[in-house]
Amino acid sequence: MVILRRARPPASAPTSNES
Repeated sequence: MVILRRARPPASAPTSNES
């Protein structure tokens, strides 16, 4: 997901990163 890469959120949403 480009949004996740651009936003680069903290470990707050590790589930999204795994997906």
